[in-house]
Amino acid sequence: MARGMLSHLVLHKLAKGPLSGYGICSQIEVSIGHRPSYGSVYPLLEKLAHEGLVSARKDGRKKLYAITPKGREQVRRLDQRREELVGGLMVQVRSLMELTGQNPVPLVASLERLRGGEAPLGPARCPVQDGARRPRAAAQEGDEPHDQ
Repeated sequence: MARGMLSHLVLHKLAKGPLSGYGICSQIEVSIGHRPSYGSVYPLLEKLAHEGLVSARKDGRKKLYAITPKGREQVRRLDQRREELVGGLMVQVRSLMELTGQNPVPLVASLERLRGGEAPLGPARCPVQDGARRPRAAAQEGDEPHDQ
C-alpha cells in the first residue's frame, strides 16, 4: 500500500475517535480487506505526531492516538482532492464504456462509493484478493484462472 494512502486511511480512522495502533490496523483491514503491517503503521503514527497531525497518550499499557485540529484539516483537504480525482476518473470511465458499448453502471457505482470515502467494493475483501491468496490447489472447480 502506498505510504500516502496509508496516512490518509489512518487519519480517517482517527477522525472517528482515538485508537491504538492495533485498533487502527484492525479497522483498516475491515474497511479495505488488507491489514497494514505494524512496521508501517507505528513509524507512520510517530511521523504524523511529529507533524502535529495526531497526538498520543498512554492509557494503561496501550498508547492511544487521536487526530488534532491540524489533522482534521489535512483530512478535509485529502478528501476534497480524492473527490476531484474520482470525479475526473468517472467522466473518463463513462466515455470509455460508451465507446466500447459496455454498461458503465456497476463501475460508476463503485467509483461513487470511492468518491464518498467508502471502500469501492464494500467492507468485505475484494474477490480478486481472496482468489489470489488461495493456493492453486485449493481453487474450486469452475474458478477462472487469474492472470499473473
